[in-house]
Amino acid sequence: MIVEINDDFDLEKIMLSGQAFRIKKFDDTYRFISKNEILYISHISGKEYKISTSKKKWVEYWCDYFDLDTNYKGIRAKVPKTDSYAKMACNFSKGIRILRQDLFETFISFIISQNKNIPAIQVCVERFCKAFGRQIKTPYESIYTFPSVASLKNITLKDLEGLGLGYRDKFIYESINTIKYKKNSLESLSGLTTPDLTSRLKEFNGIGDKVANCIALFGYHRLDMVPIDTWISKIINVKYNGINPFPSYGKYAGVIQQYLFYYGRNFDEELKG
Repeated sequence: MIVEINDDFDLEKIMLSGQAFRIKKFDDTYRFISKNEILYISHISGKEYKISTSKKKWVEYWCDYFDLDTNYKGIRAKVPKTDSYAKMACNFSKGIRILRQDLFETFISFIISQNKNIPAIQVCVERFCKAFGRQIKTPYESIYTFPSVASLKNITLKDLEGLGLGYRDKFIYESINTIKYKKNSLESLSGLTTPDLTSRLKEFNGIGDKVANCIALFGYHRLDMVPIDTWISKIINVKYNGINPFPSYGKYAGVIQQYLFYYGRNFDEELKG
């Protein structure tokens, strides 16, 4: 099936943007998996993309997942010329979108992410899915879904050993138990203000500022949140003389952060050196 996407949209940049850990590329086709849904999508030309799902599923599920109701071109246009680094990085990184990922998957994945590089995170997340998820076979591969809270109701700490999680296995075990005994506890935080949300997330053992901010941005879609990792810290110190530029971008600060993270991590030789 063919669909048109009229705003900024770049599958390669989305895959490399560091916000999701289960995107995979097969030649010119990209696989996205969310809950029990799997999408294979490839760029044809211009605004046209070939998708492996029905129009109904695309409209009802994947348009929301890719946040297609948000005008990212318009967000980039708000960056003033006076912020020359952000202007350049945003235009270079255009096509990235903040995905509306499954909340529980985002929560667990970013606990796993602590002090790990992206390839190591991907390996651990896949091991977690293979150990506890449901197997689905497609024309491209055999893949496992990310397990739900309900499917982990009988999990033990020993079950998590051997997945390469290190000290994080205890945090994950404790978090799963906290969530499963408080029905919809993650979803119930959705109505909180962003400061209250991050404060509540940090009540989970093993979640500090950076992980809480990542979960808020990538799980709860709080586009004003700016996780400060090594790369963003370098950008602030090297490109902005230690002055944080992101508060000036208000409700879309997290989007601007993602553009700068992608450019700085992959292409800025001064930061990489």
